[in-house]
Amino acid sequence: MRIIKFILIILLMSLTSCYGPCFYSQTKETNKNGISKWHRIWRPNTIGPKPYRSYAADGKYVKNVSIMHLNDTISKRCFRSYELENLKRVFSQDTLFNKKRTLVIDPFARNVDLLQCVGLFYVHVLYEFDDKYIYIPLIKLNDTILVNGISGIVADSSTRQYIETNLLEVYDSVETKRRVDIFMKGRFSKSVLYMTPVRK
Repeated sequence: MRIIKFILIILLMSLTSCYGPCFYSQTKETNKNGISKWHRIWRPNTIGPKPYRSYAADGKYVKNVSIMHLNDTISKRCFRSYELENLKRVFSQDTLFNKKRTLVIDPFARNVDLLQCVGLFYVHVLYEFDDKYIYIPLIKLNDTILVNGISGIVADSSTRQYIETNLLEVYDSVETKRRVDIFMKGRFSKSVLYMTPVRK
């Protein structure tokens, strides 16, 4: 009987000591009648990036993208599945991002962007070797999505004028200039530890 208790204690201790490094916590999203629900689950810890998945505005589940935080009502999200898939294809052309399995769309911290679905957003990816988050500004308009800061894509003066014309239909001139200025600066990074912006 003592041997059985001893074996059980050893097993319990090994499981609890392994719980942290051997498992990781992941947030999984479910669709409950068009409403996003988050569930925290524990998965075995494996080598390699942890997958992201999220429901797009058209209700389709898109892999390697997280937009859960954009809106809990799935139909009100600003990005449809085909837009996200096209963005992934664009980013795969850049050698910095072609092996990344996580593409995260993060809103510029203004609720009006989410309400209008027109404005400035950020695509950000954790660049593991430098411990930095790489941010790429993205402008979403009614008819197109524009990215600035990855290889082969550089916004010029005519692009700026096109963006300004479209954004002035939604925002005043001050807010429009603010968003366009950020977009035109292109890619930047923030340290994971200190989150201080470092322009490239």
